[in-house]
Amino acid sequence: MSSRGPLQSSRLRYLPLGGLGEVGINMWALEWEGKVVVVDAGLMFPQEDMLGIDLVLPDISYLLHGGREVLGIFLTHGHEDHIGGLPFALKKLNVPVYGTRLTLGLLKPKLKEHRILRESDLREVRVGDSVQLGPFRVETISVCHSIPDAVALAIDTPVGRVVYTSDFKLDPAPPDGLPTDMARFRRLGDEGVLLLLSDSTNAEREGRSGSERDLHAPFEKIFTEAPARIVVANFASNIHRIQHLVRMAPQPSGKLPDRARARLPRRAGRGHRPAGRCRQDSALEALAPDRRQPGRTDVGADPLCSSAPSLPQRAQGRLGRDLGAADPWQ
Repeated sequence: MSSRGPLQSSRLRYLPLGGLGEVGINMWALEWEGKVVVVDAGLMFPQEDMLGIDLVLPDISYLLHGGREVLGIFLTHGHEDHIGGLPFALKKLNVPVYGTRLTLGLLKPKLKEHRILRESDLREVRVGDSVQLGPFRVETISVCHSIPDAVALAIDTPVGRVVYTSDFKLDPAPPDGLPTDMARFRRLGDEGVLLLLSDSTNAEREGRSGSERDLHAPFEKIFTEAPARIVVANFASNIHRIQHLVRMAPQPSGKLPDRARARLPRRAGRGHRPAGRCRQDSALEALAPDRRQPGRTDVGADPLCSSAPSLPQRAQGRLGRDLGAADPWQ
C-alpha cells in the first residue's frame, strides 16, 4: 500500500491498520478523495516471544503522509483492543474523537495519564445518532457486548453504505435490557449494503453463545455454599457481572475488596456500587476470611480481581505474588 498520496480518481478505499486476522490492535479507516474517517484505535499486549516489548500498537504512518485529511476517529466500545492505542495515535494525529458516554469515560483516564486530556477533542454520541464528517455520514447502532455502551456503525459514503458490526453478541435478554438492534440491521440490509465488516470471533463454532443471565444461578449457588473466602477473577470491563457480584456479597457485613485497574465507572452512568460494599485491597488483611462458618457474624471479604487479559501486571498475578506463590491462574 503506497503512502505517497491519495488517489486522484474517485474511489472508496478500505484501509485495515491493525486487527485483521489477529486479536487486538483493532483500527481501520475509509478514504474518499483524500478525506479519511478512522474507526477504533486499539492495542495488543505482547506475546511471549516479544521480549522487551511493552505494547503493540497499530501502524498509522499511512494517515500521516500524502496530504490526507483525517476527519475524526469513531470508537465502538471501551475495550483495550479498541481504545488502548488511541493516546499514542492522538499525539501524532489530534483529531475529533467520537464515542458513547461510557467509552469516553474509560478513555479519559488514559488521556490524562498521557497528559493530553486537556487538548483532546472528545465528542459524545448516543445510540441512533448520525454525524456528518465530510463525505461520510456515520450512524451508531446498539449492539450487545460484554461491555455496555457498545455500538456498531453504518457509514454512508458517496458510493454506498459500509456496515461495521464491531464486537457483538446475540443475547436476547442482556442485564441492561439493551440487546443487539437486529431490526435496524434488517432495515440496513433491505436498503442495501456495499460492504459488511463483521466480528468473526468463534464464528466457526456451531451453536449459540449463552446469556450473561445464565451465570446468575451458578454464582448464587457458589456464594451460598462456599465455606470461606471466594476469589473472583473477572474482566475489569464486564460491569454487569461485577455489579451482580457486588449485590451477592452477603449482608450485612459482606465486603468486596476491589483490586482492579478500572473501577466501577459510576461517573459514566453505567455502574452502581452500593455504599460500603467495596474496599480498596489495602484493607484486605484486616478482614476475617472465615465468616461463612456457622455462627460467624464478623466482617469478612471476597476479593474481586479484575484486570485486562494477558497483562503481566493483571490483578490475578499480583494476588498470587502477594500470597507468596506463583501466578495461580497460569
